[in-house]
Amino acid sequence: MSNRDLDNILVFAGKGDEDYVSDICTLLGIPLGYTDSRYHEDSDPYFRVDPKVGGRDVYFVSRFHKNTLHNWIEMLSFANAALNEGARSVNVFETYLGCSRQERKSKPGEAVTLQAKAQSIMGAGVSTFNTFAAHADATILAFNPAVTRFTSFPLWPAMIRVIYNVAGPDAMVKLVGPDAGAAKSVRDILSSTTVEQDDRFDPDLAIVDKDRVHADDDTKSGALVGEVESKLASIFDDESVSGGSICDASAICLANGASGAYVALAHPKFAMIDRGLERLAAALKEGTIEKLITTNSCFIPDDFYDRLGVTPDSGRVIVIPTQPLVAEHILRSSQSKGAPYLFSSRGVLRPYLRVRDRVEDVETSERDGTYEDRFRSELELYRKLAAPVLGPYSAAVGKHRELT
Repeated sequence: MSNRDLDNILVFAGKGDEDYVSDICTLLGIPLGYTDSRYHEDSDPYFRVDPKVGGRDVYFVSRFHKNTLHNWIEMLSFANAALNEGARSVNVFETYLGCSRQERKSKPGEAVTLQAKAQSIMGAGVSTFNTFAAHADATILAFNPAVTRFTSFPLWPAMIRVIYNVAGPDAMVKLVGPDAGAAKSVRDILSSTTVEQDDRFDPDLAIVDKDRVHADDDTKSGALVGEVESKLASIFDDESVSGGSICDASAICLANGASGAYVALAHPKFAMIDRGLERLAAALKEGTIEKLITTNSCFIPDDFYDRLGVTPDSGRVIVIPTQPLVAEHILRSSQSKGAPYLFSSRGVLRPYLRVRDRVEDVETSERDGTYEDRFRSELELYRKLAAPVLGPYSAAVGKHRELT
């Protein structure tokens, strides 16, 4: 993805996301920017950025780490430090938008935390704020586009591609919303070109009725509206902390005759929550959930698969890498281009195909002394960042096939 337009771009990582953002920088062909983010003994935050940001367009990329307030203050500190050093623009990509569930006032005295966050972002001088799969469409209304341009990129196109690949040619896939609030987003998926033109996808949706019984995300699911009998129920949700809604929805679909249940979850917040991991591990073990398809928009701990009781290569849990999507956005922004294809289940393949092209370019390059090492390096990058979406790499050179 290397491009001369990136000469004026610097990309920085939120604390704990250095490896994630290093992958993005590798795809862009630029080094990861330096920051020093820590807390003093009395808990006051300290932040320092590379002074070379002067005159540059800078990007700050971070994921959810179970501490929304840390992400918030670190982002504001970055904007302040970069602008004080003369950065031309400050751009943020927060892969999960913290505070997004508190986007409206439902009881007297409640704070609209998302509004407070948006106001602080605009006040800090952030030019663009980007995220994946914001909790509500109305989130954009919290931002004044004359100050900060807000964009929420959907994650369902990549998840649809995975379902498309793994469901099998004979499956009849039924899209299911775990509650009434998911109806619009599921209808948007059903109206996409890939789904409309694929006979394996049922043209109608099903919805699970759900009541929230506690403020801590416990839910009680009830009736199913729609027909799932003899169909593969694919339950789409934007986020889950406890796993309650998606596990209940899966069980209800199976009780109503579904042949199996996939869960497609944009933001796996449960990955850092014990009760969420335990509930989903039980659902996977019992077969209530046949496959869990999610992304790395939230931090994924090293013991993630172990805690779920599966192995990474089992195919039961598929984690879609989001680094190629972020890299593609930064690349096209540097070229003053939009990225509308990231909103479609066909166009979303482009960033992952770019990763595959890197392997092909090396494989067909001149065979010098570094050839094998370069191929292995690019192949590992492909396995990490593209294989979950595109499948295993198909080597052209015979002796490479055993590696792939």
